[in-house]
Amino acid sequence: MCIFPIMEVDYEPFHPKAITPQTPDHEFLEKQKRTVELLLKMQTLLKSSWSKDTSGQPRDWKQSCPEIGQCLPTALTVQDYFGGEIEWVSLVFTPKDTKELGGGFGQHFLNVIDGIKVDLTSGQFSYTNAQDNIKIFNRSDRHETYGTAREWAKLKPERWQQYLLLKKKFEEQNPDFVRSLIDHNI
Repeated sequence: MCIFPIMEVDYEPFHPKAITPQTPDHEFLEKQKRTVELLLKMQTLLKSSWSKDTSGQPRDWKQSCPEIGQCLPTALTVQDYFGGEIEWVSLVFTPKDTKELGGGFGQHFLNVIDGIKVDLTSGQFSYTNAQDNIKIFNRSDRHETYGTAREWAKLKPERWQQYLLLKKKFEEQNPDFVRSLIDHNI
């Protein structure tokens, strides 16, 4: 899982164990710490729900890298429990990665929760050296054309069904965890 602040400025890395009652904004940081802990657990649990049927790239999906094509259904599921926004970005791959990554460009979805960008499916880019060769462009212009990522997904029946299937599998396989998310008002 990638976790990084929205603003790209020099910052101290977020270390959940470094929070003390004397830390400024202690309550906010405690909430972020709890959110990060729950997201890490959710990522682990989602892996058992990811499948070819929930992937936006079923031809490329493989058990050895279950994150492939899971960005939209995962971002929608995370948003259901944690709120926040879904960021919709364009990816441009360098020529040496285009064959393995399915072309010279693509789209990717990730969550923004309490001012932190969270990408539970970033592992799909780690099976190659692609992370060093991907340029990301925020596509805020897509909101003007398509609305939010959720609204766009509803217009794409196949993508919406992938999300509904992922959410159903996740909830059925992890009822206690889902209940804990609801109980903690995340």
